[in-house]
Amino acid sequence: MLHSNDSMTSLLPTGLHAHPALSVQASSMMQRLALLSNQRQWILYTAECPRPQISELSSYHVDFHKVIHMKPSQRHDEVNTVLQAIRSGTASAVVASHRIPTALRQLLITKGKQHQCEVFFVSPTTQALH
Repeated sequence: MLHSNDSMTSLLPTGLHAHPALSVQASSMMQRLALLSNQRQWILYTAECPRPQISELSSYHVDFHKVIHMKPSQRHDEVNTVLQAIRSGTASAVVASHRIPTALRQLLITKGKQHQCEVFFVSPTTQALH
């Protein structure tokens, strides 16, 4: 069974001037993504998330060849984009923005578990990348 992270995280490397709790959460998320990138599935970032940087992915040993930063959808909001990504069965993880309401985050995490897909949430306001 895969572990899903429902807490707000950041992609800030621990060396940057980030709040220590966010750095720990970011490190934990990136470590999970590194493990998940060993699977035959994609790691998807929604368009609402900052573009992940190859240098940071590499520093955590995430296989950046399996990471896709999705384009904005003209038909679906972020929640429905995440649901569609989970249901497709082609993602081992989906990284979405923290702007998704808490109740819907829990729904996405539950759906992810049902489809062996971890769901993470990042805060774009604390990003130092890109």
